[in-house]
Amino acid sequence: MIRLIVLLILLAQGSVQAELFVGPTTPAHRFVLAAGQVAMISGIHPKFLYNSEGGKLGPEAPELGASIVTSTETNVVYFGECNQGTTALAGPLELVVSNTVAISYRVITNTSIQTPVIKSGTTHRIEIPAGKTLRFLAFGIDGYRLLLPNSEITQGANHFTGYDIYGGAEFDGPLTLSFTYPSFEGAKGFSLPYYISDQATVLPDQAALQAPTGNFELQVQKSSDLVHWSPSVVLPRSSDAKSFYRIRIDK
Repeated sequence: MIRLIVLLILLAQGSVQAELFVGPTTPAHRFVLAAGQVAMISGIHPKFLYNSEGGKLGPEAPELGASIVTSTETNVVYFGECNQGTTALAGPLELVVSNTVAISYRVITNTSIQTPVIKSGTTHRIEIPAGKTLRFLAFGIDGYRLLLPNSEITQGANHFTGYDIYGGAEFDGPLTLSFTYPSFEGAKGFSLPYYISDQATVLPDQAALQAPTGNFELQVQKSSDLVHWSPSVVLPRSSDAKSFYRIRIDK
């Protein structure tokens, strides 16, 4: 038996319980996140209809409906099936769902994940300073992997336009990412899940990884051929103190 132990020094926390929200929203049944809480959503599952022979007829509702409510505003947002990746919502907010839908998620804290609502007819800029990395989660809560079409990237004297950004993309600073969400009739808002982390430093001649203060990411990757790697554990973290991490494998 092989045990894989990830030791988080100074930032250790207990296990995070999986939760399930089944819509629609009612006064007694709500999806609410407090300030500092982030829901890591592993699945958004609409209800489907089947005939008496077990054949799938299609979704109960042709389109899922949802709004994100904060203390200052309410935005109708795109909301759809998501079952092949991870997305997130960062509080404080309430997700108001109008259909029968199941949302599987875990609530974490002490993370740098952001999920601003991008509204129609607005232009946005994300500044990534030197020494930091911008990373997008796999999907938005609309279930689409294409997060930002027709974006602009500026890095020094280089300027790129017409750049489509998909979930999982990452960019090292310094650079500026800008995008405009055109205004058109019937347009809804969408949530944009991302985080900016400090780049970690490997200490010479030591079996440890030192993460700086601020926002950073702890990632354990796995591979079957030592060529192609994929994340197994990804923890966007935030801390005011430097911390050390190590991986121990016992056989």
